[in-house]
Amino acid sequence: MKYKSEAILLAVALTVTGAIGTYLGSIVTSWNAVHTIGIVGYAPLGIGYGDGYTWITYGNFFTKRIPANGKIVDLLSFPGPSGQGLGYENATKYLYFATGGPYVYVRDSSTAETVRTFACPPPIPKARGLDFDDGHLANPIWLSDENAPTIWNITSTGSVITSFAVPFGGIQGLAYADNVPGGPYLFAGTMSTPSMVYALTPTSGSILYSFKAPPGATGLRALTWDGQYLWTLDRAHGSPTDGDALQFIAYGDFTRVTPASLGRIKALFR
Repeated sequence: MKYKSEAILLAVALTVTGAIGTYLGSIVTSWNAVHTIGIVGYAPLGIGYGDGYTWITYGNFFTKRIPANGKIVDLLSFPGPSGQGLGYENATKYLYFATGGPYVYVRDSSTAETVRTFACPPPIPKARGLDFDDGHLANPIWLSDENAPTIWNITSTGSVITSFAVPFGGIQGLAYADNVPGGPYLFAGTMSTPSMVYALTPTSGSILYSFKAPPGATGLRALTWDGQYLWTLDRAHGSPTDGDALQFIAYGDFTRVTPASLGRIKALFR
């Protein structure tokens, strides 16, 4: 699986004041997620944000990148199951990896050493979406199963705090955003046709609003929130020779969304 095409990272602004401006789904910036990585045979499957960097998993590797341009700062490998959903704990600088199985692996971001592992709640055989919320350390982890229409909120050792069902399946990515007026929001992304992003109430899973990914985004694999932008990892962009090159997309500035504008935004992407 050798990548000959480039996957793109995109950032999208959200401003809904006035007739001229950017709206939910408009691209702010982009960069390639695959080229210059120096490894062959792995597609990126997870994305996290922490300590001012973007972290991306590629099978048994992960990269540390500068968000503004995608420049690789570090590339590390690790043994064991491949990384998929990804969350970053700023206090310890640990990365939490969902593995597509019933375990979460915690690894040191500077050495890739496995610090510990813990079992997912029993109903989760294929953990896929994961996010770590530094603002609520008693229950910091949001977790989803690839095949179940359910989201779990758990402790950093795997104990369940709460869970709720949602009216959609195929959840690939989760991102918790607490610095948003009217929030916090829990964003959930699905690898559907088209790929969808849902803004949920974290306490109940109620859908506040939803929107389609930009045209061509049918393979959403992961989400992360950087405090201003929601980044999504989508495998449907580019012209890869093997079908696995991926592109990032960020939907941003949710801080300027107002309830009066939500109907208008939803109509644009329905």
